[in-house]
Amino acid sequence: MTVDELKRINNRATTIEAEPQVAAPEEAKAKEFIKMVDKAAKYVWMKAMKAGSQGLLIEDLTEQAVEDSITPATIKAAIDNLQELAQIERTARDRIATVASKQRKDEDTYEVLVEKIYSGKAVVLINDKWRARLTHQDFDGPPNIIKKNARFKATGILFHDGDTLCLRVREVIQLLA
Repeated sequence: MTVDELKRINNRATTIEAEPQVAAPEEAKAKEFIKMVDKAAKYVWMKAMKAGSQGLLIEDLTEQAVEDSITPATIKAAIDNLQELAQIERTARDRIATVASKQRKDEDTYEVLVEKIYSGKAVVLINDKWRARLTHQDFDGPPNIIKKNARFKATGILFHDGDTLCLRVREVIQLLA
């Protein structure tokens, strides 16, 4: 093309101003689905933690979720999401369990009962025998678990800080009733 041809084309061209587009309804639906999957993932993880190392039937989980107004498609997406994050694994074709509950030995596993909560620490009863202090720095688990009368199995280390027995929790394995 010559310079004259380009000038003629440029003169005939009109300027179009782009209008800002409102988010498409599909994008809004996708964002809403992602929020529902995140909520369902928390639900699935808590149910799997309560089930422990024996695991949980996916069919039973789906039935319970439907009763709690969570759709089966959302539960399936949540399970897939948790598997990608290596939080849960399939122990059989129709059963899931948390990774934490499958990989531990009984040597450093403790049953913990939260007796009293103070600012920055809690008094816990370990294996129904010893009282110990659990500080927030020594707890590597979900913070929403530490509530009065909460029971869970955890791997950790017992140590003395002066005359006080303390517990350092590495990982929560199972939530107990």
